[in-house]
Amino acid sequence: MQGRPIVRSILITVLMLFLAQTALAAFVWTIYGLAAGETVWYLVAMPVLHVVVGAVLVSLRSMFVNSDTGERLRRVNFANVLSLVRLSSAPTVLWLVLLARTYRVGPVVVPLTALVFLTDLLDGQISRRTRQVTRIGRYLDSSSDYTVLLVVAVALVDYQLISAWLFTIVVVRLGLHLLGQIVLLIARGWRIPFRTSFLGKASVFAIMTLFAISLLRLIDGLPAWLTAVHSGAEYLTAAICVLSLIEKVYEFAVDAATTRHGRTRCRE
Repeated sequence: MQGRPIVRSILITVLMLFLAQTALAAFVWTIYGLAAGETVWYLVAMPVLHVVVGAVLVSLRSMFVNSDTGERLRRVNFANVLSLVRLSSAPTVLWLVLLARTYRVGPVVVPLTALVFLTDLLDGQISRRTRQVTRIGRYLDSSSDYTVLLVVAVALVDYQLISAWLFTIVVVRLGLHLLGQIVLLIARGWRIPFRTSFLGKASVFAIMTLFAISLLRLIDGLPAWLTAVHSGAEYLTAAICVLSLIEKVYEFAVDAATTRHGRTRCRE
């Protein structure tokens, strides 16, 4: 079967990530003595997520191609694994944040979330420095970022660790980008010209930094000045997100117009 090595690598990678999340969940369960009812949804969501991710990646195996050389990959490279770590960790991060209502899991959820966010800084750097930029990697990076951020945002606003108005701005910013990408992907058959911008990267970094500060508030005994820092970080993040949102709306309008123009020329 053409592409069998990369398919095998995809399935093994997704399975290993699933087992890693399962091991972490078992550790938390043992240490904190969790009640069974508090983990039912997580036990369902975890395998479903990994099965879906595995199936989607297998169907897109033709995109595991080095963008510089055009060479097809035989295995999932390290940069792509880091992006997949974020996707794989999304249910676990949400589960742990929700557990913080009744259990002191701050010492677990804070470093885990920081580690997940750190992978966003590493995967792009590693892929570029090792010349392993792939077509699929660009989409994995973006989708994993937004999935984790949306999940954490929902949990944080539920805890009132971030303001409702900021949550709205973040969701609109992330949601509009995802919607625009989906529409253009469908319209262009996975041939959308993927591009990033300084404001786009800055907004994701600002959101991740704010969420990390917010999660620190789950730990007892933190200094009072952290509240003032958090409040300032909220306004700064909101300003960056609004500017990035304006930029995304403009980019989507240009891409949509280009797509319509291309179709018109084809009909002519």
